[in-house]
Amino acid sequence: MKRELKKILSVVLWGMLASSCVALANGDYYVALNVSKADLIDGCKGASAGCEKTSSIARVSGGYKFSPTWGVEASYGSLGKITIPARGEAKASGWELAIVNTLPIKGSLASMIKLGILQAKFDNGFINRSATSTKLSLAFGLQYDLNKDFSIRGLYEDYSFIGDAVTGQTYVRLWTGGVVYYF
Repeated sequence: MKRELKKILSVVLWGMLASSCVALANGDYYVALNVSKADLIDGCKGASAGCEKTSSIARVSGGYKFSPTWGVEASYGSLGKITIPARGEAKASGWELAIVNTLPIKGSLASMIKLGILQAKFDNGFINRSATSTKLSLAFGLQYDLNKDFSIRGLYEDYSFIGDAVTGQTYVRLWTGGVVYYF
């Protein structure tokens, strides 16, 4: 079932991308790539020495701007992992759908706020269990337009606790940097 869901989502996303390219090429659609050093705050609570709760992650996003200040964005990617040598690792990933508000500050610089819903999966490899949870997501930061096609942005993203009583819970906090391409 998991493999079938991935195939369906892949087809839907590629279809959305293809239809976006064929539709209007006026800068209302965008794709973004954000990278970060993820910090799973409670990830090593009670763990043995050598536990590592930070990891490099990447998130891919696509969005549509309804107006110069309002839009919607969907993203998917890793939320980080916890590693304990000789015991294994636990990983978090998730899909997010958010409303985005971008307010100009001065010139090409703008503030950004994202409010949405995250569906996160926490795979705890230490006990071979996983949990999926749906949470409110919040992000804020700055965006700088390099030209009409490219922007760079930095965001603080807060996803609260993911996991459950069986898998354990961890608090996800990200400081991301990324590049945005408008088409």
